[in-house]
Order: sequence, then structure tokens, then C-alpha cells
Amino acid sequence: MTKCRAEAVCEVPIHFGARQKGESKLTIKQQFKYLEHLSRLYDFCFPRSSPMIKFLIATLVGWGVALAAYIGLLTAGVHLPWAPVLAYSAAVSPRRCSTFATCELSTSF
Repeated sequence: MTKCRAEAVCEVPIHFGARQKGESKLTIKQQFKYLEHLSRLYDFCFPRSSPMIKFLIATLVGWGVALAAYIGLLTAGVHLPWAPVLAYSAAVSPRRCSTFATCELSTSF
């Protein structure tokens, strides 16, 4: 609908009953593929603001991880000079993600 510029759209309801047997195919990998697809659609609709929004989201998530690690370290009794250093390491070193689906392990700061 986004790429073809559909004008007339109607909603068709889908009703799901209780699962009788089997398991859900909605894995975490599928959820990340969905987010990546949404990202590409957003790139198509808003080519100028998309990189800036993605950068802001990644920055806010990194700050959230660092803040949670910092508070956790202070609660655990780590003294002030080391808590910010360790919190920054926790937020930056495990993974550097350029997109939702492709992440590389990082060993350097």
C-alpha cells in the first residue's frame, strides 16, 4: 500500500481461535525481520528524515542501556569512578548494529 499509493483500502478482519496443536512460528528472528521491513518502508516514504530518526532511536537505546547499567552498578556498590566506565562499556562493546538484522560482535572500543 505504501509503494503503490493505493487509494481505496478496506479492512478485512481476521479472527484467530485458540491453538489446538503445534507451536507458533513467530520467532524473535521473524520479529526482527518485521522491524527491518518497516524500516525499509519508512526509508521509502521519508527518505530525508529516516536516517536521522534511526540514529536517534539507536542513540536513545544506547543511553537507556548505559543508564540501566550505571544504576545497577551503583546499586551493587561499585564506586563512582568505575561505574560510568563500566556502564559505557556495557552499552557500547557487546554489539554494534548497523541495521536491525546485521550485527557484528565488537571487541574494541
